[in-house]
Amino acid sequence: MGKLNMTHFAVADISSVCRVIVEEAGKCTIPEAKSHETYTTFAANHTEYQGSLTRDKSSESSPKVVLADKRRDRAASGIFRVVDGLTYSPNPDIARKAETLSLRLDKFTGIQPLPNTQESTEIRMLTALLDEPDNAALAKDLGLEPYVAELKAAEAEFTQEWNQREADVADFRNSLSASTLRRKMEKSINRYYDFVLYNAEFSGKPEWRSLQQQIFSRFLTIRQKYQDGNPADKQ
Repeated sequence: MGKLNMTHFAVADISSVCRVIVEEAGKCTIPEAKSHETYTTFAANHTEYQGSLTRDKSSESSPKVVLADKRRDRAASGIFRVVDGLTYSPNPDIARKAETLSLRLDKFTGIQPLPNTQESTEIRMLTALLDEPDNAALAKDLGLEPYVAELKAAEAEFTQEWNQREADVADFRNSLSASTLRRKMEKSINRYYDFVLYNAEFSGKPEWRSLQQQIFSRFLTIRQKYQDGNPADKQ
């Protein structure tokens, strides 16, 4: 029996093949196309496989990462708002110092919406600027030291949570569990395809042939990007 060779497929393309089977089997008018053991096993493995992908993708938005990001956003906003407010101080010396520091910080005022790693780079540049002797003196005179300390602590917390997130994702992607799930998924895809192909050949019902051809045609479309250097599958 022919096989759908997915050895070199990316994770997203394995999911695409699963979607093809779900959609085409769903359109087939023969009940057995969706009730046979090969399909129910495929469906169960697909659910498990999709759950593993959800774990992978959602880790970037894990609660600890989100909270740490919000903390550093608040800390950065606190510095900008305090400095801006002090430019209106009735004390001319304070207002002048705030205006001086405000001009130096101006290029960092839009960093909060940036992607996580890019924001980290900008925050490290911001804290380095604030640590320069002249700016550190201005921050001290303006009472910003607690705000600067909070920003540094918030960024350190975010970096720790982000690195843990990256490590967890890498561990999962490289784990036996991830490899096993992928092998199970590929095996169940091909068991179902073999079942469909067998019926296409021997049942005499055109619906099976149509189902087999639709699955294989859409599989070829997905496989096209991997065509170079890969032997062609045979129906």
